[in-house]
Amino acid sequence: MGEVAIPGIKPPIWVYLLPAALSAGAVLHWPYIYYQVLRIVVCAGAGWIAVHKARTQAMVQAIIAAGIAILFNPVLPVHLSREAHAPINMVTAGLLISMALLEMRRDAARG
Repeated sequence: MGEVAIPGIKPPIWVYLLPAALSAGAVLHWPYIYYQVLRIVVCAGAGWIAVHKARTQAMVQAIIAAGIAILFNPVLPVHLSREAHAPINMVTAGLLISMALLEMRRDAARG
């Protein structure tokens, strides 16, 4: 499906890349506050991306971003072992970077 222009603030590329970097960095050992900040940043960024993608009718990306936001939400956190979270964090980083690259490609094609 093509994108439809609906008013809203488009997330800048750093909204994709900052949560991706924090998520990739989460495989290292950090103080607990890092993981709390990670949840807030990833949830907020993915939520913004999900709303933007839904407004532009990029529904697959909207669903992926919404799923990431739900998984990383700080209010009702999903508690898993470090071993279980590591691949989830890397997949999350990869998905966010992929969406950022697609967004940059679309922007370049628009001129």
